[in-house]
Amino acid sequence: MKTIFLEPHTSDFVFTPASFFMARKRSLTKYAYLSEVDWAGFAYTGKVTSLPKSLYGGLLNKVFLYLDILMFKKINNLDKIEHISNYPLSDYNVFLFGYKNAETVLKFLVDANFSNRVYLHLSHYHTFDINHELLSKLDVV
Repeated sequence: MKTIFLEPHTSDFVFTPASFFMARKRSLTKYAYLSEVDWAGFAYTGKVTSLPKSLYGGLLNKVFLYLDILMFKKINNLDKIEHISNYPLSDYNVFLFGYKNAETVLKFLVDANFSNRVYLHLSHYHTFDINHELLSKLDVV
């Protein structure tokens, strides 16, 4: 089963997020080799951006998200990153980083009744609190 890389635009582990570019902050891209994986696609849920949570919300969230995705594609020379609704979830596994917004994304997957495997990448640099109930409702590896 093919795997979708979910929310690649939100952190600097593989690509350069728009927020880093705008702040002229150097991306770590310590997992840049993951950009070479034969992913089924790059997708976003529409729930999170690379911007700090204090800067987005409400009606402006859609504007920020649109600009975030547009800049992310341009900065990283990616042809496309699509909304998750363009993928029939029953046909794919999901890969995401267990970083700041992981709980929001996992809640989205639970609410969408996602039943395939979730590859949650953890690193010793970042392990955030994630509600145990979310993890128990998903096939997380």
